[in-house]
Amino acid sequence: MANKCYQCGAIYDGLSCPVCSAKEELERQKEDLERSMKKSSEEQEEAIEESLREQERMLEEQREAVKSAIEEAQMEMEYKLEEAAARHEKTTSEAWKLQSAAKSDRAYELYKASLYEETIKLCFEAISQDPGNIRAYRFAAWSFEKLGQEIKARELLKKQINLLKTSDYSSSEKQALRVLQDILEIQSNENFMQSLIEASKGFRYFPTELLDELIGHSLFNNALQLYLNMIEYSDTLIGYAYGVGLHKKVLDSDELNRMKEYLKSRTHIQRHSIFDQFSEIKNSGKFSDHTIKLIREEIIKKADEWKPEIKKENKEDASQKAKSQANDKGLPTVMGWIVGIGSFYFWGSIYLSIIEGYVQPAGAHFVGFIATIGMIIAMIYTGIFTSRIIRSYIENRIKSNLFLLMEEKEKEILQKL
Repeated sequence: MANKCYQCGAIYDGLSCPVCSAKEELERQKEDLERSMKKSSEEQEEAIEESLREQERMLEEQREAVKSAIEEAQMEMEYKLEEAAARHEKTTSEAWKLQSAAKSDRAYELYKASLYEETIKLCFEAISQDPGNIRAYRFAAWSFEKLGQEIKARELLKKQINLLKTSDYSSSEKQALRVLQDILEIQSNENFMQSLIEASKGFRYFPTELLDELIGHSLFNNALQLYLNMIEYSDTLIGYAYGVGLHKKVLDSDELNRMKEYLKSRTHIQRHSIFDQFSEIKNSGKFSDHTIKLIREEIIKKADEWKPEIKKENKEDASQKAKSQANDKGLPTVMGWIVGIGSFYFWGSIYLSIIEGYVQPAGAHFVGFIATIGMIIAMIYTGIFTSRIIRSYIENRIKSNLFLLMEEKEKEILQKL
């Protein structure tokens, strides 16, 4: 039966108007499309906004990075400028020293050319620029001496002695030695010598070269005075050797006692350093046979005190080395397995004789299985136990041999003293 749609007037069969249904579907699709487009537009807007925010964030990071780089570059530049200014200031402040040194070098060339008056003039120019230029005083003093003006030469020598007390020269034995050599070349030098020895209280080294120079001129009292001034820097066997050598010439046994105290403070671990220093003393040619004999006697006494500790140390070293060498699993393992397999065959032959004599054939298989398991276990343990015994024996032999070698080496070292 045909129906007429009251909305559009269309005639249709069925329950609903196809025209209206089509229109509704079209409207629905249109609404879905609008919603989809609206949603898409919103998402695009959000994506664009997010992209803008990300770009802004990245731009801000770039700004911060550039700012940081600029600040670092500025700091680096400021540091370099400060460093350059400091170098320039130092160079400028020390320019007069460099100029003074150059003039003293030139003055020495003039001195060698026997141009003594010119040498003096140039030396005083150098001194006016740098009153601490000890070489300028020296070359001027030499020149005055060549011209026969000894009083002026001695005045300049006094100034050199005073300069040795300053921080520029308190660590320079080379300059002190040259001053000492100049003192030794003049007559009536005792006042200068005492001034130098007094100045030595400010030196920052043990003066082996100065002592050698004084001893070489048989000035033992002066050498001893210098040694006593510098005793705080003589904390070596070589340093105390000077005292031992000097005390026999001018003093009692105080310096020998100082050396004994020094050796007393040394441990057996430091013995090789002591032995090396004694070899240096013995081979230096600076000390008398009597001095060397005294030092050797004290070292040997100290070595006797060290013996228990040395013996203990040697035993520990020998034990560690022997354990390392005996740790080779080759020979002990092979010997262990040979003994283990031999024990397996030994117990196997006993087992067979028991089976044949006492066990009925019906139970022979079970008993044989149990006995075989037992023999295998016995073989393994016998092999392990045997290899350990062999390894222990080898280790003890190595340890004994190493210990004997170490003892012989210690004896040889003492015999060579």
